Amino acid sequence: MPNWAEGTIKVRGTKNQIIDYLSDTLECVDFLGNDMKIEILDDGTTITFKGEDVFYFKGTQRGFVRTEDNILSFDFWGEPETIEIIEMPFKQAWAVEASEFVKLSKKHGVDIKIFTFERGMGFTQEIEIIKGKITRNKTIKYEN
Repeated sequence: MPNWAEGTIKVRGTKNQIIDYLSDTLECVDFLGNDMKIEILDDGTTITFKGEDVFYFKGTQRGFVRTEDNILSFDFWGEPETIEIIEMPFKQAWAVEASEFVKLSKKHGVDIKIFTFERGMGFTQEIEIIKGKITRNKTIKYEN
């Protein structure tokens, strides 16, 4: 069983870039990794992802978003080309591999910032990817 690096993931881009990113990269899986149904609702200002279990970032080694009710909902209030930022709870087995998120950033034109804390192996990790390039990838180890 892995140790979990837990924290937040933020995604920055226009509404359409963020929605394309989430629609393409999030999938719903059960505990065994089986694909589950995901429903996407968009009323023009709010987009909601409803899953049957945990949300998985395709293309990563066990990168997940988990919410109590398996619902992610984001409000967008600006014009279509306004830059928006969304934030989600994030969890990845062992540690985050920044290169996995570089591909996703490039493909969808979004910037990504991840911060995690891993207590078992004793580190924090901060990753920032802007325009498909890693601008920050810092790990700080600590002793209890």
